[in-house]
Amino acid sequence: MTDRSTHHVATIVAAGLLLCAAARAGDSERPAAGAYEITTATTYTDVELPATTITTTSCLSAEDLDRDPASALAALPAGDACSVVESVMEGGAIQMRIVCDMSDGSMVMATNGSYDRNGWDMVNEVTVTVGGDQVKMHATITGRRTGDC
Repeated sequence: MTDRSTHHVATIVAAGLLLCAAARAGDSERPAAGAYEITTATTYTDVELPATTITTTSCLSAEDLDRDPASALAALPAGDACSVVESVMEGGAIQMRIVCDMSDGSMVMATNGSYDRNGWDMVNEVTVTVGGDQVKMHATITGRRTGDC
């Protein structure tokens, strides 16, 4: 996998995180605006990359959480054609599928999880194909509200 492909995957996973953090505005149980601690643990198969765990903090506004899921895909580099082919966020459940035709391959990300007023727990399964090579990535993403911004 090239550095460019790795960057694409990282950008797409970050977009997926934003997509999944954004519950529908009409859902009274959606995550509340505020400060969040977000932990992402990632493992890979089909490639020798070390497992990683990254914890960050972020202030998410009501606008961030109400954003149209497709808007997060706008940050992707030119030449990538990504679409949200499934996006269900209701009743505390998250189910999403993003498919990308990248300039040097393709990517499919399937997300399942749950959310409530205080955060979310998700599992992302990502498959990236570049040329004849395929890499699978498994990520667990936990967001916990820690208070006001």
